[in-house]
Amino acid sequence: MANNGPIIVTPKGVTVSNAVNSKLIFNTRYPFALIDSTKRTSYQVTRIIFSKDVPNPPFPPNIGVYQTAQQTTKVYSFAHGYKYRPAALFLLAMDNFQSVIGAPEQWFVGDGFTRPLFGAYFFVTVDATNVNFYVTKYVSTETDGSTYSCDVTGMSLYVRSYIFASDVLGGEVPTQA
Repeated sequence: MANNGPIIVTPKGVTVSNAVNSKLIFNTRYPFALIDSTKRTSYQVTRIIFSKDVPNPPFPPNIGVYQTAQQTTKVYSFAHGYKYRPAALFLLAMDNFQSVIGAPEQWFVGDGFTRPLFGAYFFVTVDATNVNFYVTKYVSTETDGSTYSCDVTGMSLYVRSYIFASDVLGGEVPTQA
């Protein structure tokens, strides 16, 4: 029998003793995502309103070669309430979750691939005490001396956070039967 944990559920006609992973409905081999419903920070939506622009890095000098520069700014932080680095999941939207633009590491202005490179990139870090939201701004100088940047003033980002009670190592796997 495969090591699928002490609790296994299989579809009708599949015996527990010879069930393979692709035939399982449910098992406890892997840790569960545990959300502490008593903590407001465990699941919340944060709206970030850019009432002013995030700082741009200094433009690279015009030396006849295409150049880019970047600068990262922390735009928000909150304590998650644990004394370790918890597992976490984040979703990012610009329209109050009418649609999701993706995971938190996301361009919300520009795309990071098109030349000239300029735009704004959002990402999240989680450490042993805080959840931190950052924006990295990119600017560029073309070979002819033209400069490119963006302005995020007036934009809003919505971040749905799920901070799990379990740590990132998944140490709470049930003891195998």
